[in-house]
Amino acid sequence: MTTSHDTPLALVERYVAAFNARDLASVLRLYEDDSVLVPVPGRPTSDRRAAVSYLMSLRQDMRAVVRDCFAAGDVALVVVEWAVGELSGVATDVVRFRGGEWRYLIDNPHGVAPAR
Repeated sequence: MTTSHDTPLALVERYVAAFNARDLASVLRLYEDDSVLVPVPGRPTSDRRAAVSYLMSLRQDMRAVVRDCFAAGDVALVVVEWAVGELSGVATDVVRFRGGEWRYLIDNPHGVAPAR
């Protein structure tokens, strides 16, 4: 039997639904305890609450489309086109399956910066 928590794609759907409901607590539960978020390219942080709260303060719904998903066992790379109001990006996220569900390990909403 498959549940909605069984795929990395479902994680993106749960994130968008919680975000659009402005349910910060539910969004934060989608992250591993040791996860990092990269709200500004090149500047990872473990303060997920501040970064997500900022986006929610824009009071715009999130839109997201998964472009690619590559899984190897309990780890997956998910590439997602997203937008919140005027902000947008192509995320490269690393997610991990533990405790019966997928969660974000590395949330990199702006993806990989071009080489300098």
